[in-house]
Amino acid sequence: MADILILTLTLTLLSLCLLLLFLSNSHKTKSPPGPKPWPILGNLPDLLPHRGCLHRFLSDLSRLHGPLLTLRRGSSPLFVASTPASASAVLRTHDRSLCGRHVPAAFRCPAYIPSTFIWSTTLDERWRSVRSLCKSELFSSMALDAGSAERERLAARMVEGVRGRAGTRVDVREGCGVMVNVWAIGRDPDAWGNAPEEFCPERFIDHHDECGVDFKGSHFKFLPFGSGRRACVGMPLGHRMIQLVVASLVRNFDWGLPDGGMADQLDMDDWFELTLERKRALVLIPSEVGAC
Repeated sequence: MADILILTLTLTLLSLCLLLLFLSNSHKTKSPPGPKPWPILGNLPDLLPHRGCLHRFLSDLSRLHGPLLTLRRGSSPLFVASTPASASAVLRTHDRSLCGRHVPAAFRCPAYIPSTFIWSTTLDERWRSVRSLCKSELFSSMALDAGSAERERLAARMVEGVRGRAGTRVDVREGCGVMVNVWAIGRDPDAWGNAPEEFCPERFIDHHDECGVDFKGSHFKFLPFGSGRRACVGMPLGHRMIQLVVASLVRNFDWGLPDGGMADQLDMDDWFELTLERKRALVLIPSEVGAC
């Protein structure tokens, strides 16, 4: 009796594995190329060892399999776009059909999801209404101009805070799915030339185009605020704040590394968690401009 039970369970599990394998392979001809998935687990065994540098691993895979590749999270497919052309296909050509959002389990709170438009899974009438309200009441030119004095006041407080610590060290610290690997696109030699990771501000100026490279989502090789229907609604405020904060810090202070370190010795390794951040904190020493 026990032998019959064991045989039955074994055959059932084997049948289930074969069924899942069949279902996994049945869509293979319709999907972009990618690494061969494991039965049941998909590509999770390949991805998990690289969870802290997933952006780099996906970039390496795109060089092997092409600008649009397929991964499987278990039996669920994930398509990864890693070039400006593939990002344009996702965010512009097929934006309407791909603008739904996967909501991580940590954010699936019944009391929270209905009241947010950032984690809204579909772009329904309520989502469009809230986004339009944000654009007109929070991030319009008139609304942002009205808050300019307060932003300048806070920037001045930041400068005074840094000035009070001049000469001391300052820490600057900086998940079917479709993913656009903006990190890989920003380092694509076909888009940026042979040395995309070198500091070269001139690369943002196209001498054949007076507008240069646009950051608002129309140039798909540079997408700091995303593009399409899901582009960051706070882009106007973010742009102004970056200019104000960086200009305030550069105008008022000279910046150096501890122990007389040189810029070419700076550790630029990064680490991917909820966002991409430095693996080791950036430690700088401010000094008053013109101070000896």
